[in-house]
Amino acid sequence: MKKVILISIITFAIGISTFSQTTNGAWIGKYSYEMPGPVTFFLTIKADNTITYEGGGVQTYFVVQCKGKVNGDKYDIYFVKTTEGGYLSEDWIDKTKPIITLSYTGNVLYTYEPQHDFDKKGAQITYVKIY
Repeated sequence: MKKVILISIITFAIGISTFSQTTNGAWIGKYSYEMPGPVTFFLTIKADNTITYEGGGVQTYFVVQCKGKVNGDKYDIYFVKTTEGGYLSEDWIDKTKPIITLSYTGNVLYTYEPQHDFDKKGAQITYVKIY
């Protein structure tokens, strides 16, 4: 009985440790999404929670500086400023709310983009983690 309890406690502790690593380090990397048209989007998330959000393709070109914040099992991305090209008017963006939220369902990474697509409020797009 003591062995079962000890194994359960160790398994629980490993689970908490893994969750902690996942929420702190798993978001770091570069992600891409290609939209028919063609337009390609990239998110580059660094260890200091600075993010570069880029889009390029037919009638689209922008580079946006963002900041990120872990929110439970999700990662929220907030707009800071446009550094190149044309992005949404800064008057349209609520800087107190995320422009993108990343989350996993199984092994699939989704984004929730409440401020981007005004026709499809909250449309989910599947990004691919490149590295």
